[in-house]
Amino acid sequence: PRQRNPRLNYLVDAHDGTVLFYYSATPMLDVPSKCKGVDELNVTCNFWGLKVQEDYEMNDPIRFIKTYDHQGKDLEHDPLPTQPVRHKTSDWEKNNRAAVSAHLNGTRVYDFFKSVLKRDGIDNKGMDLVSIVNCTYSEDELPPEWHNAVWYDNRMWYGQDKDNSGKLRSYARFLDVIAHELTHGITEHTSNLVYSGQTGALNESFSDIFGVIINNWYTVGPDSNTDQWTWEIGLGLGGNALPLRDMSDPKRTDDPDHMDNYLHTDDDNGGVHTNSNIHNKAAYHLLTAQDEEGQHVFTPREVALLYYLCLDRLNPLATFSDVLESLVDIAKIYWAGDDQEREKKIQHIKDAYQRVGIK
Repeated sequence: PRQRNPRLNYLVDAHDGTVLFYYSATPMLDVPSKCKGVDELNVTCNFWGLKVQEDYEMNDPIRFIKTYDHQGKDLEHDPLPTQPVRHKTSDWEKNNRAAVSAHLNGTRVYDFFKSVLKRDGIDNKGMDLVSIVNCTYSEDELPPEWHNAVWYDNRMWYGQDKDNSGKLRSYARFLDVIAHELTHGITEHTSNLVYSGQTGALNESFSDIFGVIINNWYTVGPDSNTDQWTWEIGLGLGGNALPLRDMSDPKRTDDPDHMDNYLHTDDDNGGVHTNSNIHNKAAYHLLTAQDEEGQHVFTPREVALLYYLCLDRLNPLATFSDVLESLVDIAKIYWAGDDQEREKKIQHIKDAYQRVGIK
């Protein structure tokens, strides 16, 4: 009854009757409702929404995650939807698979950064995580397809492509891509790495690193053995059914895996999507590093923490070498209480980067 019939206190200007301020006279709390639906991968999954009168809305009031449907409209030229996606029941069934995927995967990325790295949202100040599905962008390609998913204007925008049957499927189905794009938002609110040259390649690489870690965190398991991991980013989204990138084998997508093959170019803001693979391969070596007894040196959680703390302290013009120096400095502090363990970790960090020519 408090939500349907709110009692409010008002501060009114006695001279002209203007309402200057008002607030609830009773405690109020939006309680999330447990919902379920079928995502773009045809998996029935649970997510959090909000009961709004007789409907259920894709609005998680605890995490501040909201998902909207642009219904095929242009992201630049058409007005945004005014309310999150709604449904008559808490069971979306097969209704709006794109929105279910975006809402669920956005929650997964949020929960990883919140629970594992203690970050409060993209800006670390609890900003709303807004996702908009079924977008088109006519200046890029003709609707209804738009082969993209981007972090832009502090929101996630999702396009869609056609499967073999001609049915549209949202890019929100790719957890690794979503984690990649949302990490661009975190980079923007931390080191704000300049999107050009080697620094821009780092910007892309940090997104790839967290994209792969978060994807495997949920598909293989938290802190799972990296021997079981998938290292591809954007499965099937590259040419000839290849992924966009492969951290374990950059040469597979014709990208360099060593500084000897660094691409000097004016294209793609100085080759940011190509040269990022050199740093990706260093991160792969770090995540898979083993000691003399064949035991993994780092847990995925430790590597995620190292890179997150590194991202938070780099300057906007950082280079590959600056990342190595920062990782070593962080390791000195993190394992300061155990001299032997500290030196072991630091040596493996240096080895991972030296193997790709970063010193």
